[in-house]
Amino acid sequence: MGKLKEFAILIQNETGKTIIRSNQGNRIPEYPFITYQSIDEDQENVYELEESLNGDIATNKYYNRVEDVVQFDFYAETEENAKIEAKELIKWLMFQGRQIINDNGYGIIELGSIVDNTRLEQTKVFYRKTLDVTIDYLEECSYEIENAQRVVVTNKVDDSTEIIEREVT
Repeated sequence: MGKLKEFAILIQNETGKTIIRSNQGNRIPEYPFITYQSIDEDQENVYELEESLNGDIATNKYYNRVEDVVQFDFYAETEENAKIEAKELIKWLMFQGRQIINDNGYGIIELGSIVDNTRLEQTKVFYRKTLDVTIDYLEECSYEIENAQRVVVTNKVDDSTEIIEREVT
């Protein structure tokens, strides 16, 4: 599961609000509900490097610091209710949820302003407010390298190929 999805599930579990990923094409839940999506992600280079050796396999683990702008869209039966939902999430992120979020490896860098994105589709009005939240977290990456048992060197000179194989001891 991705870190952004984990972040959304954490908020959903702690607030009791219905939060789904944007643009899924599934049946929409009952109002009110919130959608989320990443609209801008920036990664910094290696934050920390850990190396370990287990037999013939070397494992390198490193962490990237990811800064992600998450767009939350709040849908409700009225424009006012959509605004209330957005304000409730801001309040939770700023106060009650801040320690919970930090304890789970996320940081809140910036809370944007609530923007009205209400729209009319055919004969139905979709009351929607949008809030951008900039978060950061560490993303763990690792790779394994098996120690070489033999080396093959290919030497190409004047259209001839010489292959040298050596056992590594």
